[in-house]
Amino acid sequence: MSGISTSDLAQAESARGLGKVFAYFRLSGPAWVQSAITLGGGTLAGALYLGIIGGYSMLWVQPVAVALGVVLLAAIAYVTLSIERSPFEAIRTEINPALAWLWLIASVVACAVWTIPQFALSYAVISQNLIPSAIPDPDGSLTKLVVTALVFVGIGGLTLRFGRDQKGLRVYENVLKLLIALVVLAFMVVVIKLATSSPGLPWGTIFAGFIPDFSQFVDPIAGYENVLSQIEDLAAREYWRAELVDAQRLRIIGAASAAVGINMTFVLPFTLLRQNWGRAHRRFAIFDLVVGMIVPFIIATACLVVVSASVYHTQPFEGLLVDNGTTAQIDEASPGSGAYNRLMAARTNDLAVATASIVPAERQIASMLVNRDAAQLARSLDQLTSNPVVANSVFGFGVLAMGLSSISALMLISSFAFQAAFPNMAKENAHRLGVGLGATGLLWPFVWQGDAQVFLAVSASALNYVMLPIAAIAFWIIMNSKRVLGDALPTGKAKWIWNILLGISTLVIGSGALYTAASKKLMIAGHVLPVGMIAMVVMAVLIIVFQRWHPKEQAE
Repeated sequence: MSGISTSDLAQAESARGLGKVFAYFRLSGPAWVQSAITLGGGTLAGALYLGIIGGYSMLWVQPVAVALGVVLLAAIAYVTLSIERSPFEAIRTEINPALAWLWLIASVVACAVWTIPQFALSYAVISQNLIPSAIPDPDGSLTKLVVTALVFVGIGGLTLRFGRDQKGLRVYENVLKLLIALVVLAFMVVVIKLATSSPGLPWGTIFAGFIPDFSQFVDPIAGYENVLSQIEDLAAREYWRAELVDAQRLRIIGAASAAVGINMTFVLPFTLLRQNWGRAHRRFAIFDLVVGMIVPFIIATACLVVVSASVYHTQPFEGLLVDNGTTAQIDEASPGSGAYNRLMAARTNDLAVATASIVPAERQIASMLVNRDAAQLARSLDQLTSNPVVANSVFGFGVLAMGLSSISALMLISSFAFQAAFPNMAKENAHRLGVGLGATGLLWPFVWQGDAQVFLAVSASALNYVMLPIAAIAFWIIMNSKRVLGDALPTGKAKWIWNILLGISTLVIGSGALYTAASKKLMIAGHVLPVGMIAMVVMAVLIIVFQRWHPKEQAE
């Protein structure tokens, strides 16, 4: 198979109505790799936690995030198909070598780190939802390692087989289409069940939730005002108000960062070039991103937010508080007791409120902020069917498909990165190295610890997001570079549109990345080290230093 020929494309464009849509859908491909990455553990965790913390009012977050990300991906597609060569080489030789190598290294690091929670999430679903009776000692490190190794061998073998050449890549993309379709369908079934069960769904409130509400960065969601008003001490009330706002910000940025990551920007050019796409495919590449990435992403995430919001929003962690929070006791056997105790200890040790007596409303808010893991999230579907096994299977299958497809796609990205970094290495060997990098996932039983494994995916997304401005800056420069684009350089109205869209995307992504970096700190020998900001400063210094050594490109 030699990719999509111009005659194939012309035939699809000559079709009418739904025939054109189906023809385009059949030809689409590279965006499905993007979709497999973004519809992974981070997206799942982000959507579920948005629903828990913000209810239906945060349905806007992920569509806005993916739209901004697709603007960047569309620019990358335009550049790649215009120059018909690797943007990595173009950036390295003609723009700034530091930008190019930071882009590559950040993508590989993101893949290595991001693979870990994908395996953790997959294990959680296998052991808690799909086949719990078949997993002996599910909490044992050896059991976790054996099951994870089996998953790695299976997914790694498939990726080795189908990701190494053009024909295999096309088969690979078709498998991803099927997997993603099943993921979306699984979560749509859950929402349909919710909608047809009593009392149904508040569709007016749901549609209103797609309207962006940036006040959620500074004010608690309206649903918390009732319980906050029950805290009479003003200092204590302000303490929990701040805790709620911090939780909202973390969930919003975590969910947004899972939509598009630095590694996704790196793989797109390679999948486009591997299909032998060129200038004739530039408009089709936009359709590919819309159909293969935006549509399934918005449907799947909206369904997940609706499910978690309908069950968990403003609800205390199940079984944690004795008598539903009316007493000062908790059930220490509850899975959420550890996180709850840490939240309350932080409240007790805060000097501003240490002298204020703790009232039941404070305990209720703390229990609302405790994160659920895959087991609790799946059990939320029990009320939707008379058979809990069915609920666990529907949820579990959808989540597992997301995790496995993401693991495979991350292996593929690493493969392309090694091919770019070592052009003299045989492609087959670079492909093996990329797949082998997925072995970092075997470390999850030892490095990922916590009360809610699914929540770890949000943290990994945040790390991925901090690095994303590297790609945004690089391609904004390229879109104004006559040296790189030649006669394909946008002019007139097109130039203004590209710059405005990329400017907005870069500004939002950069602001989110700075906030995320500022929140990443590490305690070393009793001192707080701002590792996130240090990383940002080091990257900026490298870019500036190499720019001085490199011929400076003037925008035309």
